[in-house]
Amino acid sequence: MSNNNLQYLSTRQPTFWPSDTNRQPDLLYFCIKKGINIQKFELDSCLELSSDHTPVIVTMHTLITKNNNNRH
Repeated sequence: MSNNNLQYLSTRQPTFWPSDTNRQPDLLYFCIKKGINIQKFELDSCLELSSDHTPVIVTMHTLITKNNNNRH
């Protein structure tokens, strides 16, 4: 990842909850980004589902600016 300037984004919380009591919760879901400021991202766990997997919701905040150049 470092050779390609990649960074990971994670909630740092488990995303897999095994039903087998001999297994521990684990972090399976994360995102990889490149060239975008990390402060533009927000990650949340979606705990609303009844599953052994917890999806991760990634929101990227952007600002769109209008270009006022009137070219014909």
